[in-house]
Amino acid sequence: MQTDNGRKHEKSTREAREKQERGTWPVGDWYWPCAPWISSMGGFTLDSDEWTSAGGAEDGCLEVSAQALRESSQQRFNAMHSAALPMTLDSDSAVRCRCDFLHGEKGIAWFGVSAASWFGAGWKCHAVQYGGPGNVTDGGAALRTSYGTGITAGDHVDVVLVCENKSLSIGWLHNGRALGCVLELPADKMLREPLFPLVSFSAPNSDGDVISVKVSPPTSIGMDEAKQLLVRQEPTVDTSRVFGRWELVSPDDSKGLVLTVEGNALSYRVVNIVRYSVEPATDHKAITFSTPHAGMSTMMMGPPEAMEREQRMAALVAACVRAELVDGKLIGKSGSGDVHFESIRAGTEPEPVRITSLRFIE
Repeated sequence: MQTDNGRKHEKSTREAREKQERGTWPVGDWYWPCAPWISSMGGFTLDSDEWTSAGGAEDGCLEVSAQALRESSQQRFNAMHSAALPMTLDSDSAVRCRCDFLHGEKGIAWFGVSAASWFGAGWKCHAVQYGGPGNVTDGGAALRTSYGTGITAGDHVDVVLVCENKSLSIGWLHNGRALGCVLELPADKMLREPLFPLVSFSAPNSDGDVISVKVSPPTSIGMDEAKQLLVRQEPTVDTSRVFGRWELVSPDDSKGLVLTVEGNALSYRVVNIVRYSVEPATDHKAITFSTPHAGMSTMMMGPPEAMEREQRMAALVAACVRAELVDGKLIGKSGSGDVHFESIRAGTEPEPVRITSLRFIE
């Protein structure tokens, strides 16, 4: 027997789809279940009255003050655009939607899709998103780490969705590079109601900037094109700079360990993710470890062999004070001898393991 809440949800979904078909979708008209306060800003619905748009004159544009976000009691901020994705359960289809990140601090933005009944304030908002340090999340918890790299000003991110044979496949492109299909979910659960583009931010570290994005309207694309966009493309390998992924080749007892140099950070993962602050040289051919020389790490336990490998990696990196490029290799300099890394070539990154369920659609 259908519950009262079930009948209300079904009625709301039906009315929303009818409005979408008529081409009228008033922002705020149907988002009643979730947000404590709703405001239309440039075609966006914001999740709280503690932050407001400083721009929004052009539809699809959202500009907010970094200081306003820092002074808010929230730690996460969500804005859902009013343009529904042209995708339903009735037929197979493919959709692409783009977000341009115009201004803002690196690593604080996410882009993906949500629905009216999922939308909420702060961490209560359910979604599928890519961003932050390069992870895929469900709006609160990480679903896949190291899927891509951190989003920064000037980047553009596309989300691609393919509905075929009652299955919904989702992946992202970052600056035109396809990161691969990472979600493969039951369409009957994901498309119970229309999906909308969603942008989220975490509180920035600096007050002196604005954060601005522009979301382009979702568009239907061909199935063949969409499927190609869901195939992971390997990044171009550039051994003239220190940035990228490097595999340890010497000393012999630690071969195969991988570290990543990106911006002002060096990181590696065996069981835990460990990050160090580094200062790249102006020519990007060397890095110097910041002082004090200590890495920030997650606190997970793994199998004894993996923990032993992690400890070896920690000892090697902790001993290095500088790393520099020599003949296309990254050489870590320490008092006990050099540590040699080789660039990871194209074709060595596997397709991401696909996520097949989400806690909020079960």
